[in-house]
Amino acid sequence: MLQLELDPRSGEHTAIIHCTGRIVFHEEAKALAEMARTLIENHQEVVLDLSKVKDVDSAGLGTFATLHQFARERGRSFVLTNPVSFVRDLLALTQLDRQLRVVPGKASAMECAA
Repeated sequence: MLQLELDPRSGEHTAIIHCTGRIVFHEEAKALAEMARTLIENHQEVVLDLSKVKDVDSAGLGTFATLHQFARERGRSFVLTNPVSFVRDLLALTQLDRQLRVVPGKASAMECAA
């Protein structure tokens, strides 16, 4: 059973994936990658709402980096929004916050999605 719930919402140019649970090795990271890649192919911007994510491991971090590169290669945008403090600290510790676009709050993410 997956420990990650994905709730995608799509607009004309932007898709937002609301994540709840854990983004960890194997099935959870794989499910997120598959959904996000499909949305990246069909939208200019994909926003990942991390406000309800409890845990991220190295596979989750790798998935973020891979999706960022996948989007960039296609001229698209991949945004992480509203990470909880643990995830924000992990992104800073690994310096992924310097490579990925991280927006602190939901209101800001919705502005990105406009």
